[in-house]
Amino acid sequence: MSTVIYPSYYYIIKRQDGKWLTGGSLLTSNVSRGLTGIEKFGITKQVLLLELKYINGGKPGFYIANVKDKQYYYCQDWSEVKRTFLSLGIGREEKI
Repeated sequence: MSTVIYPSYYYIIKRQDGKWLTGGSLLTSNVSRGLTGIEKFGITKQVLLLELKYINGGKPGFYIANVKDKQYYYCQDWSEVKRTFLSLGIGREEKI
């Protein structure tokens, strides 16, 4: 997995084995360090997870959440996460 640098109002959340994960932490009803600060964008963790579930029925993969503009994206794998950010004008291709 390679590094992706993105603005602080974007969150990458992984859906795996029926669970939502961010930064390697399981997202439950408890406060999660991985989603710290989303409230300042007018969204709660519970609402965010519902929005993500609507995108692709909660299928396994990666979900990108732009909590500032309330835009959400589904990616099947990590390489698609990088391509999605590039398509949004965030980041650049790695030099070989």
